Amino acid sequence: MDDPTLMTAIGAPWGLPIPAESARIRDHLYVHMWANFWAGNYVVGELNAAAVRGMARLELFSSTAGRAYWAAVRERALSVNEGKYLRFSRIIDEEYQKVISDNIPVADPVRITNYAGNSATHRKSGLRHSALVSAALITGALAGRKLSQRPHREY
Repeated sequence: MDDPTLMTAIGAPWGLPIPAESARIRDHLYVHMWANFWAGNYVVGELNAAAVRGMARLELFSSTAGRAYWAAVRERALSVNEGKYLRFSRIIDEEYQKVISDNIPVADPVRITNYAGNSATHRKSGLRHSALVSAALITGALAGRKLSQRPHREY
């Protein structure tokens, strides 16, 4: 997900109605991982319908990315899945329909603070770290050479 050039390698955007841009695809993949995790937990009985409804309403559909994800996959999920996976998809879809029909607004996006991510600060920190490691290695090598050149004393 960190390397946008690999998104094409896995066929993104998979014929789905999502923009072919790395940020949107990364959002989609992130939500997809969570939705599949929840689906698996529902299928094995770790989550019941009430828990799925709560997570869908309070987590998945509180974000623009979650709503965009379900809008993109819902038709496929409802037509391809079977058994408990289909029940899971129907529960998610019912909550999606409620959120949309009740015109519930998405939550405000998280304000990013003190995140080094891919920023220049993170790169500078990495360069500083590399410089310190390099300096320590060079100092160690020079000290080792200097010590090996000293005459040994016998006691």
